[in-house]
Amino acid sequence: ETGRRGDKETSGAGDPTSILSGAGVGAPAQSKDTASPQDRSAPFDSGLSPSAQGAPLDILRQAASAQGAPRLGSDEKRQIVLKVNGRPQRVWVAPHDLLLNVLRNDLELTGTKYGCGIGECSACTVLLDGKPVLSCLVLAVEAAGHEIITIEGLEQPDGTLDPLQEAFIDYGAYQCGYCAPGQIITAKSLLLENPHPTEDDVRHHLRGNMCRCTGYAAIARAVLAAAESE
Repeated sequence: ETGRRGDKETSGAGDPTSILSGAGVGAPAQSKDTASPQDRSAPFDSGLSPSAQGAPLDILRQAASAQGAPRLGSDEKRQIVLKVNGRPQRVWVAPHDLLLNVLRNDLELTGTKYGCGIGECSACTVLLDGKPVLSCLVLAVEAAGHEIITIEGLEQPDGTLDPLQEAFIDYGAYQCGYCAPGQIITAKSLLLENPHPTEDDVRHHLRGNMCRCTGYAAIARAVLAAAESE
């Protein structure tokens, strides 16, 4: 048991392919977990998270407004369309619904993890228009009109894993697997920007992704190996 509030998640042994594709850890349970909406005011660039290099909240809000994101009353729910892993998804959201909770509870994409809820652990990282963002700090309405990629979206339709996912298995870059989806998504954003990073590049880009099991040497080796294979 992970010790976080909300539903229970299995964080121990399991099929590594399932864990790293988002299917093994975090299956939905009876009670739904929620990141607190009051935490969304925490600084997006907390000084720890590499996701701060992606899209700060004020930029997201300006973009959402420019693209006609709906304005909602405090108790009003409205249907919006989120493009998640290449597919449009219609969901009903309230103004305070966080992207993390909508992905996990409404769309059942539980590979994206709830960790701290205040933007400091990066377990909830997703790609928004190719940039890493912390989904616990992004309102669902702000993500309308943007391309969202979760850990599930890295797997090919035929079940083939992304080279990063394969490398995490080959190099033993996880233990409990809880932080692995966020690590992989953040590393994916690095390789999209810089296909041939140095070890210093990898460590710098992943500096905000917390791991309490493995340390970071195996993670860095896995990312470098994935870069060489592509």
